[in-house]
Amino acid sequence: MLDQLYAPLQRELSEVERYIALFTQSDFPLLEHVGKHLFGRKGKQLRPLLLLHTHSLFHTDIADEALRCAALIEILHTSSLVHDDVVDEADRRRGQASARALLGNRTAVLSGDYLISNAFIRTFHEVPASPLILSMLDIIRTMCEGELLQLQYTAHPDMDEAVYERIIAGKTAALFGQCGYCGALTAGATAAQARLARQIGEAAGMAFQIKDDLLDIHTESEAEEGKTAGNDLKEGKLTLPTLYYLRTLDAAARQAFFDWLQRPTQWLPGELESRLAAIRDSGAEAYCRQRMAEYARQAQQAFERLERPGEHYADLLNLICC
Repeated sequence: MLDQLYAPLQRELSEVERYIALFTQSDFPLLEHVGKHLFGRKGKQLRPLLLLHTHSLFHTDIADEALRCAALIEILHTSSLVHDDVVDEADRRRGQASARALLGNRTAVLSGDYLISNAFIRTFHEVPASPLILSMLDIIRTMCEGELLQLQYTAHPDMDEAVYERIIAGKTAALFGQCGYCGALTAGATAAQARLARQIGEAAGMAFQIKDDLLDIHTESEAEEGKTAGNDLKEGKLTLPTLYYLRTLDAAARQAFFDWLQRPTQWLPGELESRLAAIRDSGAEAYCRQRMAEYARQAQQAFERLERPGEHYADLLNLICC
């Protein structure tokens, strides 16, 4: 499916890569090294794909401003992961050393800040009055709010599904929504159409994050996705699978779980694996997939309300959501 989604946009995606390289260039050797480390390996490019395919719903020729926005969003996403790794004290990121592991926390944070600010300047230097600037800045604020909320509720007994939804809406879904919004707006869509495109991206982003959180409870994810199983629990993150599992426990078992969660340095060999198995056996996966399907339906329904023909758009939403 990915090949079918990439094929009509190969030239444009190459241009996005060129802009990423341009926007992360620096005369400072350390920052040049950071940029190459972070962007040397291409991922699935889901966010640029969503932005560009949304743009194609309204205009067949992709505007240069859309390419710049796609590059900026990819830089913003990657830089946010640098900050996440510092907060989570993570030494690996998708199978390779994290920036903090290579550079230390302070250098990693400053490098991430530099990449974001430099990309903003280079993206909008020719269009200083663009309404996209404020929307991009608002997304950064929203992502920070999501991260701060997650920190507030790390290993916290009061964490619940409503808080979880607020966290992932800020940390993940907002940026997917911005892809839809930018894609539509740079193609000349109306304000109402751009808002609807944002809703599509946000709903898809919610499903995407739940899917990613499910990967964390499966050991096979380490080989398939480069994500170490159990990292969320190690970091005290209470994601949807764990929250569902907690609902199946009585008060004493729930208290015992939080006592265990709050002392990860004292975990015995095999304890984490046992907890992951208990979460899987609780019915959490079926529940999470039900919630993913609900968000996927919301994205599809918003797409139908947009009333724009899109040959590959439904496939893209299916890839993100499922």
